[in-house]
Amino acid sequence: SPSTPSTNDRIKFSARASHPDGIKSLAFYIGAKKVHSCDSNACEFEYGPVKNGTYNWYALATSKSGISNEQRTYQLVVSRARAATCLISGAATGPSANLALSYRVTLVGRGDQVGFRTSSAFRDLKYAFNNIPKGEYTLSIDTQSDPSVLWSPRAPLIKCGAQAEIQQNFDFR
Repeated sequence: SPSTPSTNDRIKFSARASHPDGIKSLAFYIGAKKVHSCDSNACEFEYGPVKNGTYNWYALATSKSGISNEQRTYQLVVSRARAATCLISGAATGPSANLALSYRVTLVGRGDQVGFRTSSAFRDLKYAFNNIPKGEYTLSIDTQSDPSVLWSPRAPLIKCGAQAEIQQNFDFR
């Protein structure tokens, strides 16, 4: 784990084996190279970070009587680390929430994200922005200049940073 690691991750490998004679050792191989071993029936270790690419790996268990398991190779795909991103989502709430189905939520960058702009329609009274780069943003509702539509908050400041998922609901009155 993780199941889809990036070049920044340390990868945790674990295996457990059993045999009527007992287990003498468990060893992990990446490619043809032995990278870790334990003298027990359970073994766990961390490896990496590693370069992006596809790696073949397997665990080899040896019983106390010298019998080894069949080698079953697994593939591990390591991808390039991406810049930190976050998910910004929310819902339309309040007594006039259904009005939101006619409008869009707009996300506009501030500070180092000036020039970033995207929008999302309300679907089933919900909206979402995926893979938003770290930075500060404001959210607003594009009501197509209809002054009769009232919602709050009007232009909340969103800080996309260490927090991967940010929820901001809008109350329609």
